[in-house]
Amino acid sequence: MKQCLVEGAQYQSRSAAISIARLVSMLLIVACHYLQYYNNGLAWWLNVGVQVFFVISGYLYGIRDIDNPLAFFKRVFPKILVPYYTLLIVILPFYLFCFPEFLSVKKVVGILVCADTVKGLGHLWFVGYILFCYLITPVLFWLRKTIPSEYSPIKVISVYIVILLLVQILGSAYGSYFIPARISCYLVGFFAADLVARYGSRVEKYILIVFFSAALLMSGMILSGRFDCIENHLTLYNHLAMGVTLFFGLKTLFGNCTYSPLFLASDKYSYHIYLVHQIFILSPFALMKATVHPTVNVIISLAAIVLSGVVLQKIAAIVSRLMFYRSN
Repeated sequence: MKQCLVEGAQYQSRSAAISIARLVSMLLIVACHYLQYYNNGLAWWLNVGVQVFFVISGYLYGIRDIDNPLAFFKRVFPKILVPYYTLLIVILPFYLFCFPEFLSVKKVVGILVCADTVKGLGHLWFVGYILFCYLITPVLFWLRKTIPSEYSPIKVISVYIVILLLVQILGSAYGSYFIPARISCYLVGFFAADLVARYGSRVEKYILIVFFSAALLMSGMILSGRFDCIENHLTLYNHLAMGVTLFFGLKTLFGNCTYSPLFLASDKYSYHIYLVHQIFILSPFALMKATVHPTVNVIISLAAIVLSGVVLQKIAAIVSRLMFYRSN
């Protein structure tokens, strides 16, 4: 009975809508890479799952506070890095022995510092990006606190727009590894959470309308074929707009849903499934040709993805507990 009460309280403290957004994001990412394997152009339109993950992270940290940045880093960095390095310890030796041409000293160093990826595992760029977002989060908290509470919505939004514009300019001027449009997904989520805290949940509807309109506009521009010279930039910012739209759309639709064990499992394993999924779809070790039947191959690879994601989570949890035990 006591365990049931604890689990019930745990469910009540979580948002079903955000968990649904996280689950949909994970499914979009996996589906996108399956479509990419089959050279289906729809893959590039479904390629917004990671953007939604960024918005979710920004939103969740935007509704919190940070009193001790160092403690914040000690809490969030291991959650990302322990599973990441656990995966690398397993997968890099396979690359070294089976496909050494894909690795070099520079490449390995880049992978270890989350600034590079290896052929077939390009999705791991997310790790460096989310760590960078966490790194700047204390600065975002400071900026948020410097904005007077009596500011009107127009003034606060103007401040945040200026910050977003500065990020785009600085990112483009310095040719950073971190693409501004991707970082902006986290920033928009963070700023949106602050606007909701200041002015109420109705703000989310306006955000949804603005970004949905922007996504429609940029999608139309891309489909028209008249903007080939800036298509790459349009695609990046269209993914930003679509990611924000999807998050707030799902949050609006499922805002009254009850949290369930399915969402708990999704929250628990989504990051680990993300880390391993491309190994079985697009890497040199993919299972997409395991048999002559494409449908069977998809089923086999999905089973491998789920199983390896769960195993990775279990191993990473053990490593994290050992690290915590030794640090105390």
